[in-house]
Amino acid sequence: MSELKNGFKTLKENLEYFFSVEFVMNNMYLMALVVGLCVLTIENRYECDKQFRQIEKLKRVLQDRKNEALAVNADLSQLSRQSNVKNMISESSVDVAESTLPPFMIKK
Repeated sequence: MSELKNGFKTLKENLEYFFSVEFVMNNMYLMALVVGLCVLTIENRYECDKQFRQIEKLKRVLQDRKNEALAVNADLSQLSRQSNVKNMISESSVDVAESTLPPFMIKK
């Protein structure tokens, strides 16, 4: 039982020293460093979260643009088919006819 009392007495003395002005003055720079590192860690975490949100937003925008590009490309492919071009020419007043001769290469 006396060991327990001695342990509590030692703990009490250590706590009194820990909260004393002398301890604070001796370790002021270390405490300031620890507090500064805690502030930097918290700030870094918030900045990383902000960047992750920005990345996710840009990923959504990129996916939207890719989908839009696919749709425009599909429309362009549809409009540039030979049958559609032939129909557009026949509907307009342009006097152009489709060639009946096959293409050939000119060699020197």
